[in-house]
Amino acid sequence: MASYDTDGGMSKEWLRKVCDESEGCYVTPELNNKLYLQHKCLTEIENLEEYVNVSWLYLQNNAIDRIQNIGHLKSLTGLFLGNNEITKIQNLDSNSKLKMLNLDRNFLKDLKGIEVCKCLENFSAKANQIQNISPLSALKNLTSLNLQNNKISDEKNVLRTLSEMPKIRVLYLKGNPFVRSLKNYRKEIIHTCPDIQFLDDRPVEEWEKKFVAAWKRGGMKALIEEREKHNSEKWEKHQKMMDDWKRVRLETHAKKAASTTTQEQQQQQQQKQQSSTENSNIHTSTSANNTLSKDGSKGEEEEGETEIIESTKNNLKGGSESGVAWDVWMDRKLFQLCRKHMFDFPKVCNQLKSELKADETRSSLAAKLSIRDCRIRSLHLDRRENERRAVISGRCVDAEDMLWDAELMPW
Repeated sequence: MASYDTDGGMSKEWLRKVCDESEGCYVTPELNNKLYLQHKCLTEIENLEEYVNVSWLYLQNNAIDRIQNIGHLKSLTGLFLGNNEITKIQNLDSNSKLKMLNLDRNFLKDLKGIEVCKCLENFSAKANQIQNISPLSALKNLTSLNLQNNKISDEKNVLRTLSEMPKIRVLYLKGNPFVRSLKNYRKEIIHTCPDIQFLDDRPVEEWEKKFVAAWKRGGMKALIEEREKHNSEKWEKHQKMMDDWKRVRLETHAKKAASTTTQEQQQQQQQKQQSSTENSNIHTSTSANNTLSKDGSKGEEEEGETEIIESTKNNLKGGSESGVAWDVWMDRKLFQLCRKHMFDFPKVCNQLKSELKADETRSSLAAKLSIRDCRIRSLHLDRRENERRAVISGRCVDAEDMLWDAELMPW
């Protein structure tokens, strides 16, 4: 870090060291457009003659008591002198491009000397001892003003001065005596500054400006009428939005229903084609089995398979189910064993019989259970699961036509 001058001044060598150690600054004075000299225990502003291109000068948190030696900074745009010991505004006549000036927490008692800053847009002088703000009326380009925590007590002087600054957008005045003494303070300030967008601790909305205009025009009665009108317009706007939303929602549902109907028709057509194909396959298989039935035991086995196919076909069409009285426990076991043995029904049937024999309450069902029963029950459960999924996905219009029950499904 650059050492401080023992007398609190700024020597040229010290300034070069500070620039060398500061990010974005250069040892060559003419190349700098910013100088960061805050927190340096400085008591005077001096030796800045070579820094002719400086636009932003940061000198806050020092012990400077006088604004001086910056008249040659023709490009100076921002000057920050907060937390110093300045008692008056002076020597800013040559800084015609100055747009931002910060003099927070100094010892200012008035604002004389500020009127020369014709281009000033942002001025902050909070936490001083200012009593009169009349000089501000010359600043026609001022958009942001912060005068919090001063000693301003003349409310008429404040309103008159603010009325002469047409571009004020942001204003901070709380912490001054006149804020408490001025009746309807916020309304009066908003009426005085018609383009204001932010006052003290919250923004100024357009509806608030309308309320203030009505209040100024006809008192509380006009204010209440304007408020009711505003609420009515707000409700109508909200209602219109809701109506538009409902209309769009109905249109979307109608499009979805039309699309669903088309899909269902296509699915029904595909199901009819599949059903005709299955019937043809079953007829062919039955004819072949009848031909082979002449050959001893092989014919008997094929005839049994034909019966299973016919039974499966009737079952899929809503016909009779297996002769065994199945319950949820048996369905769950059947499902697990089918997955375990990859739908090898002889193995499934044998192991399920063993499970039934081991259960005293179901041991009597073991003798009745056959491979045919296992196959038919498996196909029936698969059909019910497909119907359940169809209803959940919205492909089925009437869920009551389905024969499944979620509580009875083993999975």
